[in-house]
Amino acid sequence: MKANHFVLIADGDFPEADENVTPRLAEHFVQWMMNPPVVYLRAPQGFNVQDTADLEVIAGDFPEEIASTVQAGLSQLVALQSDADCWERIATPQR
Repeated sequence: MKANHFVLIADGDFPEADENVTPRLAEHFVQWMMNPPVVYLRAPQGFNVQDTADLEVIAGDFPEEIASTVQAGLSQLVALQSDADCWERIATPQR
């Protein structure tokens, strides 16, 4: 099976960065990665999602069929946060 869409969901902006960095980087990545397409989302309430979440589109297209699938499975994905084998993580240095 091949991926037909990449969905990136962040829980906030890049720490200690200018407020324009996140949307500019997201847009650059979406333009660079053409196939499969990418959508970059932000979960304004973080990953403390129960049943639904208002996901904010930062860059890319978020077709309804993908949006409904992500919304339906988001709480299950969030529940897997503690299982490191399920994720590729970008480490943020502790300060």
